[in-house]
Amino acid sequence: RRKRRTQRVWLAAAASVALAAVALFFGRTLVDSSATGIFANVSRSAGVIQVKEASSSSWRYLGDTEALHVGEQIHTGADGRMAISMPDGVSLRLDRYTNVALVSPDRIDVTEGAVYIDSGSSVESRGKLEVGTPTGVVRHIGTQYEARVMHSRGTRIREGGAIEYPYFD
Repeated sequence: RRKRRTQRVWLAAAASVALAAVALFFGRTLVDSSATGIFANVSRSAGVIQVKEASSSSWRYLGDTEALHVGEQIHTGADGRMAISMPDGVSLRLDRYTNVALVSPDRIDVTEGAVYIDSGSSVESRGKLEVGTPTGVVRHIGTQYEARVMHSRGTRIREGGAIEYPYFD
């Protein structure tokens, strides 16, 4: 009896350790994927575009079709432009000489340049994306607008009908 009891105790302890290890593994995987979750996918890009991961101090060139992650920064060069498709149907377009930080799944910060936002026809996606600029935070209530950061003159916001170019045809 004593031998069986000892075996049961050891088996229960081993099972507990195995269960804790599995829980720790899956819990860590869920935390890691939410912390570095996919922000959007690149729909189209042209020219020089650089991306810097949150944990890195060096820039890398953007590949052809690539997923963008929360925490990354994007810089478009003199000939760089890009279109980004978010999971909720919102489309972002970055103009030349634009610096953007992908702060959270529902916020980007523009420190230089211009972004064009098209929320599409989805009513649910309207107002969810916040665009931080040096002069304030913009949240769209319509379907299309542009936020342009102009260093000496602040930030200019224009709605869909007033935009001269949407960066890509």
